[in-house]
Amino acid sequence: MPVTRTSFATTDVATVRALMSVAYGGRLSIEESGEEAFLFEQRVAAEGPLTVSTMRFTGHIEASTDGFSEVLFADILEGPYVWQSRDARGDQDRSLILPAKQELSVRFEAVRSVLITVDDGTVTRWLARYGGLPPSPALLHRPSAGSDAVRKAIRFLGEIMPNDVFESDLVRANLLDVLLSMTAHQLLGEATTVDHHGAPASLRRAEEYLQSHASEPVSIADAAEAARMSVRGLQQQFQRWYQLTPAQYLRNARLDGARAELTEARLSGRPTKVSDLARRWGFAHAGRFAAYYAEAYGESPAETLREHHVAIATPDGASPAEAAPEHNGAIAADGA
Repeated sequence: MPVTRTSFATTDVATVRALMSVAYGGRLSIEESGEEAFLFEQRVAAEGPLTVSTMRFTGHIEASTDGFSEVLFADILEGPYVWQSRDARGDQDRSLILPAKQELSVRFEAVRSVLITVDDGTVTRWLARYGGLPPSPALLHRPSAGSDAVRKAIRFLGEIMPNDVFESDLVRANLLDVLLSMTAHQLLGEATTVDHHGAPASLRRAEEYLQSHASEPVSIADAAEAARMSVRGLQQQFQRWYQLTPAQYLRNARLDGARAELTEARLSGRPTKVSDLARRWGFAHAGRFAAYYAEAYGESPAETLREHHVAIATPDGASPAEAAPEHNGAIAADGA
């Protein structure tokens, strides 16, 4: 899809107040600084999960919000700036990484800045895959002052955004990859959650069982038996270490297996019927499989196949598959 671009400039305080009230509601104070004429300039480029904006502002702002729906990356190029969120705080010397739906208070005057927002689901899935963890918001659970590498990535995005090269899907994907790579590298080093590589041997046995039997009808009891622990104990271990149920972990493993098969079909040119593939990986409902897949990977199964123009056999509607695997107490991926 094409990049949507907007630019805006004004010397009217009331206009800026109305504009910023959309994000900050009524908890907003804007005044002229008195040192130079009031000016507000903003350029924005948005496409898909990524929005990049640059701002120049010569007045004084104090504002607070209960949070944004996206993850915010902010860096101040020039001028004084103070932010606070819960028990974390910072200033213009460090960039800001703010998780979605986290409260934020800011105070700044005569600044130039780069602001980047990324869809929360995109960031969560990317960080999980980078760290080798099942998808979970636990890694990015609190505001952080960004590292120098994160700051450079934010600034580079701000520099590239006005140029025609930003119109390239590949360029934007690479820029986002750099930003999230640097973010993940920082957060994994700071993570206060327990390293999953230190998980108990019993939990690792359950993981290995679920991974190796992902294409088969298996139950929580089967995994617990393989782990040599009770079903309740297994559920508690998964929640403690991964913030997931065993069924959700299995569903993620099945989605990964299905994606690998779709990728192989795309590269080989082999026609593939998505509904048949969904059944093979334990998803009785093709429509629900497609929804889970899109949530995990940001594209539909059909879009994965279409990347190289493979002949696609379309799903057989949203009705439950007749040949769904059956097993006594089996985990149904569709309902995980």
